[in-house]
Amino acid sequence: MEENIENWRKKIDNIDIKILQLLENRMEFVEKIGKEKIKKNINIYNPQREKEILQNLHKAPKNFLTNQAIDIVFQEIFAISRNLETPEKIAFLGSIGDHTHQIARKKFGIISEYIATNNPATLTSLIKNKQAKYAIFPLKNTPSGMQKEILSLLLKEEIKIIATLSLSPSFVIASKNPAIQIKKIYTQNSDLIHCQNFLESKKIKNFTLFTLDSYTDFIEHQEEKDVGIFCSEFFATLYNLPILFKNIEHINKDTIHFFMISDCITSPSKKDKTSAFLIPKTHNKIKDLLDLLQDLQNQSKNLLKIDSAFVDTDDLCGFYLEFEGHRDEENLQKLFEEKGEILKWLGSYPYN
Repeated sequence: MEENIENWRKKIDNIDIKILQLLENRMEFVEKIGKEKIKKNINIYNPQREKEILQNLHKAPKNFLTNQAIDIVFQEIFAISRNLETPEKIAFLGSIGDHTHQIARKKFGIISEYIATNNPATLTSLIKNKQAKYAIFPLKNTPSGMQKEILSLLLKEEIKIIATLSLSPSFVIASKNPAIQIKKIYTQNSDLIHCQNFLESKKIKNFTLFTLDSYTDFIEHQEEKDVGIFCSEFFATLYNLPILFKNIEHINKDTIHFFMISDCITSPSKKDKTSAFLIPKTHNKIKDLLDLLQDLQNQSKNLLKIDSAFVDTDDLCGFYLEFEGHRDEENLQKLFEEKGEILKWLGSYPYN
């Protein structure tokens, strides 16, 4: 038996060397592509290309690896590849260990550098001053899905939406104490309802529930003898907190959506949508909107979303829109040129 194990280990060692050699070959071509992208000022991050690679791998014959396992392995390969093309710094709106940090890590891997901020102005400033290449923020329950501050900044700065991301969080209860000792349970404000639902479903009682502005606020409480935290599995793993209950994702049916922004532009893919903001003339709001909708209809572009939204300190009212197509398409280029005074392009990016 031991002889068989040793022989199998030798075979694994040989396979690992071959994998390393193939990765080296892959990185050689990645470096070549990166140099060409830099010459032509093309965005290093190409979500459509990464999506196509994963889809091809999902279709490939396999016996042991699930699609989820393949995604995890290749997201890290993608991150290493992008960092080889150019070192990556990613800013995000939130705190270390929260859902926005989690989706950023999932997309850009452990090798990249992350900058957390709770100030939307700082988020865009980091990109503007070349201190970060990309920034990620969660969409909120507002008409446009964006915080008023971020929408205002996008209207003023040459920063564009380049991708949408989504995450279905997996929650856990974690603690350095045995479950029987826990008398206090902390959770982030945004996760309170999910925490309450889980505790009620499991008939877990005799505890006091406390809310936090962010998961990281729990760090100062973690050594207390009677505390636990309801948090994302990502946060518990990040801070080496023992997990007492896991796989609680079934209580959260909602998917969290995010926008990624940058000072670069995403090239057209097979299926794109465009975000724009219409600032109508004061006396012609309805006419300007109807004219735009008619133009989109004439181009056979489906309107995907429209909401009124307020921006700026003067509470300027306009319309946030999402519609099919990429701004680089000839007809949409002409549309933005004709309506340049009232129609602001916020970005074009792939969508499912």
